[in-house]
Amino acid sequence: MKQLTILLAALVLTTSLSLAEGGKKLVVLIAGKPSHPPGAHEHNAGVLLFKKCLEQSAAEAVEIKHHLNGEWPAEDELAKADTILIYSDGGGGHPALQGDRLQQLDKQMKRGCGFVCVHYAVEPTIEKGNNEFIDWLGGA
Repeated sequence: MKQLTILLAALVLTTSLSLAEGGKKLVVLIAGKPSHPPGAHEHNAGVLLFKKCLEQSAAEAVEIKHHLNGEWPAEDELAKADTILIYSDGGGGHPALQGDRLQQLDKQMKRGCGFVCVHYAVEPTIEKGNNEFIDWLGGA
């Protein structure tokens, strides 16, 4: 629970919660597709828990959009995001490695959007995503 609290605090801080500077900040939460039996690696449940905690602790400062089961946000939603969080498995099935999503994320990172990866979401493949994640997160 302590680790979840630390992660949520970091997520809130990455959104620059100054209401005087433009109102609510948008946090986009993305859960990867289920990949393990119930009770193990619950990406959907984890994203819903992050959402609930943020709503309870920072509702006046953040708007939260969430996507479950590997659903990817529309580009216009990503363009409005102040922080994007992905909680998923890594490797070739990583939600960010599908189609042109790395390019979509790169565009958002270049404008200053925050980026948070939880669990194995920090592990893209060496061939695809590794260099971008090192640039955006400081490591992969």
